[in-house]
Amino acid sequence: MGTRSAFVLALGLGLSLAACAQKGPEPQLASSATQPSHAAAYGDELEHVSGRIQARSERARAIFSGFFGYGKALKAPKETWVLQVYDRADAAGRSSAYAARRHEVESAAGFFDKEGDDIARKAGGAADFAVKKAKCENVNAGGAVVATLKDSYDDKLHDRLKDGNDAMTLIDRYRETMGKEDAAALEKQADEIASASFVVSVGLIEDRTEFRRLLAEASDVAKTADQYIADEKTFQGEAGRTDAEKKASEARITEMTKARSRIQPAVEAAKPMDGKLDKDIETIQKEYADAFKELRNQTKK
Repeated sequence: MGTRSAFVLALGLGLSLAACAQKGPEPQLASSATQPSHAAAYGDELEHVSGRIQARSERARAIFSGFFGYGKALKAPKETWVLQVYDRADAAGRSSAYAARRHEVESAAGFFDKEGDDIARKAGGAADFAVKKAKCENVNAGGAVVATLKDSYDDKLHDRLKDGNDAMTLIDRYRETMGKEDAAALEKQADEIASASFVVSVGLIEDRTEFRRLLAEASDVAKTADQYIADEKTFQGEAGRTDAEKKASEARITEMTKARSRIQPAVEAAKPMDGKLDKDIETIQKEYADAFKELRNQTKK
């Protein structure tokens, strides 16, 4: 076999092996329906996802209904740059890089919404203690720390999301030529376009999957809650259990009983959304596509 033929054969084999390696099985996540912790949070989770679908849809519509005013916000727009910024922002919202950043930011923001006040109080308390220890009078360092922590956190989350939006690269490149005001306006517009594009193309699809997964788990989750309560009662009946252990077990039963009572109402409240979710997503996708098309046409004019 000639050298060239051997090289071609080796190259072909290498590409084939690489392709095979890339076609591995997708990770399969097991259902959490059998886990008591999931059963305890099920009602809240289903309500949270339902609310997120509605909130995201409303926010996306608020954004693209304002597309008609984008041109008025620019002092000296250059058609080529503006169109490229808009197109890149739209594409970014549908990209894996932006989606990854969006998930990261939303998870961090969700955590901070739940735990941020406690974190800020502890940080502020530590600052006040340090000030008093240094014998500084009439100084409210804690309040300043809390405010700064919240503002800095929000700013960093926003910066993190901008890093996944390729439109910002173009704005940075032409920032001096565009002028400070137009560059700032385009940054805001690119951020909004990417956000709306993500919601209608990725976010709502992911939410629908999670929403229907939760609905499908309802029966198994209820059984898990019932089994947990039964297990706790069995635990209380075991020889040697102390009064303190029985009291703690009874408290766990009370909490799970409350969670169990919320499962069916949460499911019933979610069913109307399930029946029209596919159509609603199709509708908002078309609305966005029409609005973005009109934005491009107006920009050209």
